Formats: sequence, C-alpha cells, structure tokens
Amino acid sequence: MQGLFHGRRLARALGIGSLVVLGCSLGCSVDVDDGSDGASGGAGPSSGGVDGGGVSSGGATSGGATQGSGGLTESGGATGTGGSDMNGDGGSEASGGADGTGSDEVPDGAACADVADWPDDWSAREDEILTLVNEHRAAGANCGGEARPPVEPLSMDPHLRCAARLHSMDMAERDYFSHGTWDESADACSNDGQCASGYTCQPRTSGSTPSRCGKSPSLRVQEVGGPMGAGWENIAAGNSTAADTMNQWMNSTGHCNNIMNGNLRTIGVGYYGGGSFGHYWTQGFDN
Repeated sequence: MQGLFHGRRLARALGIGSLVVLGCSLGCSVDVDDGSDGASGGAGPSSGGVDGGGVSSGGATSGGATQGSGGLTESGGATGTGGSDMNGDGGSEASGGADGTGSDEVPDGAACADVADWPDDWSAREDEILTLVNEHRAAGANCGGEARPPVEPLSMDPHLRCAARLHSMDMAERDYFSHGTWDESADACSNDGQCASGYTCQPRTSGSTPSRCGKSPSLRVQEVGGPMGAGWENIAAGNSTAADTMNQWMNSTGHCNNIMNGNLRTIGVGYYGGGSFGHYWTQGFDN
C-alpha cells in the first residue's frame, strides 16, 4: 500500500483530499502544482503549466476517496499536450487470469509475451476507452476553456497497446506512478538532462524524492517494436471503469488536448487491475 500512503501524505501536505496528479513529456520532470483544475503537465517542446505542454511541466494534486486513491497523468510528443492525475474508487482486483483473449491484440514475440494472455474483462475496458475516445473526437470538446473541433477517429495499434499494458502492469506490480519506469537502483536526478537518451527524470509518485532516471514512454514503445517518437501518453490510477477514467482525462486540459489532437492517428490502451491504487490505465498515442 506504499503508493496509496504516498498519495495521502502528499494530499495532506497540499491541503487537498487524496488524489495524485502528474504530467510529463518525452523527457520531463515533475513539479508540484496547486491542482486547481486537477490537471497539469505536458507535451509540447516548450510551453508548460496547468494548461498543457512542456518538456518539464508537471503537477500533483489530490482529491477525495475514502479507500482508494489514484491518479492520471499524461505525457506528449512533439505536438501533444499533457495532463493530470485523479483519484477513484481504489479497489483490490487480483491481477492476471486464464481467460485472456490471446496474443492477437498485441504483437507476437518475447517483448509482449507477458501481456498477450489478457483477461477478457481487462481487454473490454481497453476497448471501451477507445470507443469513448473516438466519441469525444467525433463530437469535439472543450479543453480547459479552448474549443477543440471534431477530428478523425483513432485506431488501436498492437505495439502501442503492448507498451501501454506493460506500463500499467509495471506500475501496479512495482508500486509507482510515473511516466518514467521506476527503478530504485537507477541514477538519482533533478532534471532530464542528467539522464541518458531515452530516459526521463521522474519521482516514484508525485512529490516523492529523489527522482530517478527511468525509461520514457517513447523508449518503451520502441522496445516492443513500435515506432520511434511515439511519446504521447496519458496515465491514470484509481478508477475502476473506463467511463470514470475518461471523465478524469477529459476534465484535465492536458489529457483532453492529447485525446483531441488531430495529428494523432493511433492509440494503445492498457488496463491492469491490482496494486496500491487498484486500477491502472495507460494511453499511448502516435501519428
């Protein structure tokens, strides 16, 4: 339950509920934000803050739930924008299962073998996220006060889906919440410039120290055979349903901008049940 306790300690420090928020890009550091809109962080190459992008934008906030706490966060590529974390109902679903849908959803091979035999229920939640994403893209949206016009639907990409599943599973099993793959033995850092190429400087959970160098979203996609530069990412933890998780993302400026980015054409969604927050969600995007 260490991740849960991290979230509650951070919430008390900020004087606001029990919800966690992060933001990130292809290379990013995470800062504490006031969480006024439950969103932060980024995707673009320069701008930052609560409303979107930036290589070093981020944020942390917290909000209500009596049992579980969670979060959502995003990161972006060259044109994407970033987001926030929210909390949900916690939960304690067991991981794994023998009723998986098989490897047709992800590429064959060793890189995706651990997430090929996925429970039907988990796959269904991922598919529901795609449906909801495309409903929002078809209707248009308001992202932080800015009207975003309707855009073309996204298709599920097997490589992005594999990378998203692996990241959700890794966060749950190793008890962290971050865009950078957390490793206790990795180099401590204070900014992305102190990390090797393809790595980003991230805390274990928002507000924890020290930050360490971890694999970036883009590198994780490449490692499973996906395209270079696919660095847009939203993550969330705590909510059990696709609908509630999508509401978190759409109510966050940065996450909403990623979802409504008309330059993006493909998505990968990975859901994992278990871990300190009960439910972990990752969205990866590419153009």
